[in-house]
Amino acid sequence: MSKQPGGVVDEPFARVLRATRDELNARFAEARQRYPSLAGDELLNFLTEVVNPLVSAVAAACPDRSDAMALVAYEVALELVGQRLVGSLARGSAIDATWRRVLPAAARFVAAEPSRMLASLTNAAHQLEATPGARVGAWIDDLIRLAPECTTVEELLRVGQIAAWRAGMAHFRQGAIAAAASLPQPLALSAVGASHDRGWAEIEAGLLASEWFDPARPEATRASTTATSLRTVATVGAFRGFGGVFGVPPRVTHAAGNFHVSSGDECWILTADLFGATFHRVAPGEARLPRPLETPPSGVRLPDGPGIVTSVASSATTLAVTRSLTHRVILIALQ
Repeated sequence: MSKQPGGVVDEPFARVLRATRDELNARFAEARQRYPSLAGDELLNFLTEVVNPLVSAVAAACPDRSDAMALVAYEVALELVGQRLVGSLARGSAIDATWRRVLPAAARFVAAEPSRMLASLTNAAHQLEATPGARVGAWIDDLIRLAPECTTVEELLRVGQIAAWRAGMAHFRQGAIAAAASLPQPLALSAVGASHDRGWAEIEAGLLASEWFDPARPEATRASTTATSLRTVATVGAFRGFGGVFGVPPRVTHAAGNFHVSSGDECWILTADLFGATFHRVAPGEARLPRPLETPPSGVRLPDGPGIVTSVASSATTLAVTRSLTHRVILIALQ
């Protein structure tokens, strides 16, 4: 082990630092021109505490690939520290956690395609952290759990897409199901959280049939979504003053295959399923929506809630309801 300015560095990374010191110093000087806030001590800390263990993990998995990977990691580290996406000045911790936990667990894939792996997982972590309600920790745990079952970089990145959907990125749903269908059956079942005593065709059919199908409990899902036993499956949204998106209690409509939620002069498309919900702003005037309905479909009795019903909308699988005394949208599973 070698003592570097930022701390103790293991030999695989220390060897690269010694051999390319002048080149790396030149890269740092160039990066300072692009990122004037790039701090040398912040970079050294990230290299020592985060990049160094990753290089060691790659060296253990693929010794002949660690030098090349270390140089790629250094280049990416300049950008991350320079943009304050990692380090003590960063606004979030998802990228740091991904580099510390996921990348070493996927060392053989990082060795195979370092640029692609570092960029893809870094961007995914950043996007997850920027999405209200998304669960970065669950995404990280899924990737660590599933990395040993993957055989290629492509498989791991598809697993990452599925894990992001299961961590709350509901708008990834269709792409994630398609990604799972392209994987070997055992890996596909593991990725969506289904038991291996089920066939993928059965699980895929359930997922495509309803947003509220639970691949871990398919029989329970079917038993509970009946015409006579409606169930509230989610309440989504919140008052803007409490970190939500709505300034006033919202109204919901359904048009062009999407739920649209309006609050004052603002409007969002709501995407929701078993794993989470996301809101995507629609520009003023872009959405031409029908007037909100104020009564449920014939024969449907709504669960009790705060205030009077102000709007009702439905798709083939979901009933969405708003009430006068809440800033949330109530979602009810239909058969």
